[in-house]
Amino acid sequence: AAGQMPSVPSLRALGTLEYDAEQYDFRSAVGAFLGCDHLPTIHLHEDAKKREQQTNVNRWNQAANWSRVDGKPGERAVVDLFDRFVAEVVAPAMGTRRVYYQAKPSLRVQVPGAKGIRYHTDREYYHQSGEVNWWVPVTDTFGTNTLHLESGPGAADFAPLELGVGKAAHFWGNQCRHGTLENETPVTRVSFDFRVVREEDFDHDAMVGRRKDGSQRFVVGGYYREILSAAAA
Repeated sequence: AAGQMPSVPSLRALGTLEYDAEQYDFRSAVGAFLGCDHLPTIHLHEDAKKREQQTNVNRWNQAANWSRVDGKPGERAVVDLFDRFVAEVVAPAMGTRRVYYQAKPSLRVQVPGAKGIRYHTDREYYHQSGEVNWWVPVTDTFGTNTLHLESGPGAADFAPLELGVGKAAHFWGNQCRHGTLENETPVTRVSFDFRVVREEDFDHDAMVGRRKDGSQRFVVGGYYREILSAAAA
């Protein structure tokens, strides 16, 4: 039912899938956007270049300063590829004809020595229960350079998500705690993540997402975008 937990049980557990990394070449698209042809060593660039790249990452993650239409060419290429990936890979994997998804994925670049993000659930940040988190690495991830998460709500059995390029993971981040550690590996981890809700589970005015004045934090046409599954076409 709308506003409840994901109605497909498998989407409430950690799952992984393989996709065609040549057809959905995020490594090249993100590398072009960041001006780096070898992302695991992006931290070795000269300081001026690193500052420019960090500015681009920060700008990317600040939705108020970004437009799906007016973004830089490199941004546009990543978003076009992302939209196609959601329609052709993610929505079919979620077994529905339509999904509501985070219109712009969060881009993560964690260089060696970078601090982590505390363990948390997305419920703490006012997200509705039907959301499923998707996590897509653009570099190989392992050890302390990757996301750590628990297998179920309250399980506290945190384990690293070790994936290669061409693999994606989904998990119920609304209720399962997840976070990152200080990157003690010698390589940079680049990944992106986003939240998706099946149309059967989507609540257009979730109580948890309302501000004190009654307005909704997460709306279609703002935070969310809707798209038909390629399998339903």
